[in-house]
Amino acid sequence: MAKGYSQQFGFDFDETYAPVVRIEHVYILFSLAAFFNLPVIHLDAKNAFLHGNSDFAIYVKQPPGFENHTHPDSVLLLLKSLYGLKQASRIWYLSLYDAIINLRFQSSKFDPCIFISQQWHLLLAIYVNDILVMGPQIKCDEFANQLSHQFRITNQGHVSSFLGINIECKDGTILLNQIGYIDRMAQRFQLESSISTFTPLDPSLPLQKVDFHSRRADGTFYKELTGSLNHLAICTRPDTSLSVSKLSQFNQDPTITHHNAARRTLKYAISTKHYSIKYGGINKTLQMQGYADADWRSNLVDRKSMIGYIFMMNGGPISWTSRK
Repeated sequence: MAKGYSQQFGFDFDETYAPVVRIEHVYILFSLAAFFNLPVIHLDAKNAFLHGNSDFAIYVKQPPGFENHTHPDSVLLLLKSLYGLKQASRIWYLSLYDAIINLRFQSSKFDPCIFISQQWHLLLAIYVNDILVMGPQIKCDEFANQLSHQFRITNQGHVSSFLGINIECKDGTILLNQIGYIDRMAQRFQLESSISTFTPLDPSLPLQKVDFHSRRADGTFYKELTGSLNHLAICTRPDTSLSVSKLSQFNQDPTITHHNAARRTLKYAISTKHYSIKYGGINKTLQMQGYADADWRSNLVDRKSMIGYIFMMNGGPISWTSRK
């Protein structure tokens, strides 16, 4: 572990950007897996940030317990990356990228963490050291074995959890939910024994800006609550998106009314924590419908190209409707 906070830009590091897969593209992967009844395998790279070669000449102090008493004032030159370095995540991504490309995969033009191979008949999604592999079981295991020649790869089998999202595969369907995350939120915000509610907001309660007579709420606590709800809305609970969007408008100066409304949204999530996004089923279809509003012409072209690129292995029908 390096003391990355002491690094100087341009001297110890330059670029630090490291992409991760978009959650929307992970959902596309699961929808494809449900339609074609293919497994999604979860690979985990151990000690990921220690694999890449350092891209700068970085010197560190001798770590405690490993001092050279003959040269106590000497420093060490890093040959490999370390945890704590500002560029460590980028170095890891580039190392993994090169390894995957060498295995005859092609990176998506619209998401640098999506990789496709027609030779392997596999589709990959990368989020730092978590790798999702979709395709025939034999090919998935073979790919994991090939990648383990360069990195410490653990094949965890069929994916059951990814980025805090519970994944249940049964009867040809894939269910995504965040039951564990909601339980942790209930404990954190002391709502384990709250009364059930089945609407995220009270329609008769107006949410207005603070005025002179309003009672202020704890701003930090309110931001933590709306931030946690926002993560839930983005990942698996779009039914709370409108409520979270409305509540987030008052983050700068919340009142007790806003605070109670946010707690109600969390109570709703707790009461309906088993709600899941479902892929597959009896009437499953590969037909896609896409909508865009802002910059709709360019967005429509980009989205059509991206979806078509990911679907190139199957040629499924895609229909599009543009809305200004």
